Amino acid sequence: MNKLFTTAALACALTLGLTSCDKDKNGEEIATLLDSKATIQSKTMIPDEESTIFFNIDTNNEAEETASQISLSGTMNLDLKLTEPTKYRLGYFDSEIKNIEGIKVAVLDTASINYTDKLTMNMISGPMPSIPNGWYNYLFTNHTVAPIEGRYVILFEGNEDTDFSNTLDKVYIIQLTAITQNGGTADDFSIKTKIFTK
Repeated sequence: MNKLFTTAALACALTLGLTSCDKDKNGEEIATLLDSKATIQSKTMIPDEESTIFFNIDTNNEAEETASQISLSGTMNLDLKLTEPTKYRLGYFDSEIKNIEGIKVAVLDTASINYTDKLTMNMISGPMPSIPNGWYNYLFTNHTVAPIEGRYVILFEGNEDTDFSNTLDKVYIIQLTAITQNGGTADDFSIKTKIFTK
């Protein structure tokens, strides 16, 4: 049995190189997401509430709508939605890890992911009730905004029946890291993205 297991593990290593291996329900070796292949990028954007920002996470740049995964619109361009909701699934999770660099596959495996159609503003101490799917806070008493610490956006290819799995081909993580405010408006905002692949 040990010899058989060793042979299977060796076959996986030879076939998939440095790719991590798991087994499906039939005992077949399958590749899983790797921390060692994850890439991190930063981007600062200038909001323009009269237009929608379409963003391609792979290229880390604004793009045409058809070449993007997400759109940023609304107040300070901070309403995040999918540009192709039938192709991707969007969600968010909270972690005690405050920086995206610390988010690993093991963290995603145990994260409590809440699926949603958009990420938006959460008002604090104001006339509107708090909402669960905020990714930044608006403090009504002094009209300041700030990212929600430890909150991460997650998206991957799939439909409403697709849940996170470390056997997905690619997973995107987004963190809103800063909002530069000037009075009642924002001069710019910054995000970091982390892309996990096999």
